[in-house]
Amino acid sequence: MGLDFDSRVAAIGERTPRGAIVAALRASLGDLRVALCLHRVGPPLDGSFLPAATIEAEKLDALVELLLASRQGGGRWLTLTFDDGYLDAAEYVASRSPKYPEVEFLVFACPEKAEKRAGFRWDLVDLDVRKGRNLEESWRQHMDRPLDIVAENDRSELREVAALSEYRLATPAELAALRSLANVSLGNHTNCHFKASDLAPDALAREVERSESDFARLFGGPGDFAFPYGWPFLDADRVAVVASHSRGAIWSTTRRPYPAGEREGRGALPRFVVDGRLGARGTAASIAARAVAYRVRGPRHGVEEP
Repeated sequence: MGLDFDSRVAAIGERTPRGAIVAALRASLGDLRVALCLHRVGPPLDGSFLPAATIEAEKLDALVELLLASRQGGGRWLTLTFDDGYLDAAEYVASRSPKYPEVEFLVFACPEKAEKRAGFRWDLVDLDVRKGRNLEESWRQHMDRPLDIVAENDRSELREVAALSEYRLATPAELAALRSLANVSLGNHTNCHFKASDLAPDALAREVERSESDFARLFGGPGDFAFPYGWPFLDADRVAVVASHSRGAIWSTTRRPYPAGEREGRGALPRFVVDGRLGARGTAASIAARAVAYRVRGPRHGVEEP
């Protein structure tokens, strides 16, 4: 099972009546929990090379309402997570958390990036591509440069791109304000957003330890942790490194639902990465299909994709 599977199911789901989608979700999920992984909320930027990372608010609302319609009661079984700490996502959470009190909202920010106002490497690539520069050339320049967990967020070009309205991050104060909402929590996404697989275990440990300290200083305590990029850029050893330096739940991006008891463990919890280009019914159909596969095959061992 892979992205092609999800795309094929989503295409069928878009042509399926809403009631049938709700029934499929109800039958496949049962009492399992679902976490969605999102990044940005709003209309996609013209010419962006990352259109899947942005979803329009109305489309996300429709997806949430489809999922909620499949189950009445049962507590907060649906979690919406937002990685990276962009301002547009924080604004969506602030506006929708009162509207959907039965949903758990979890915002994963990079604490040092939020404090230093330093954007992401892919923002630089995206800006180049939107200006007409070759993607591969820009990728080599910005994404393939050496990793330095101490100096990354002091780079002037990252601060300059984060100052642009289309790539703006939420400030620490704006993020902290979300914590006043009853169904919203903040989580740590590391300071630099490097792939765990690109860091040696000791470097990963330092990055997690530094970011956990910054997170606690800025936001007043520990939170959950989400691996940058998620699966497949982690393994059991790297999960163990994070578990030894953090106190909250640990999240990856394996596409499956999970039983409530799994939330209490120290493994990497699954999240469905939402492709903003797909419709609400198509995405919901993909979630239902993944839930069926999970029930048939059972959970895999380790942190690999099911």
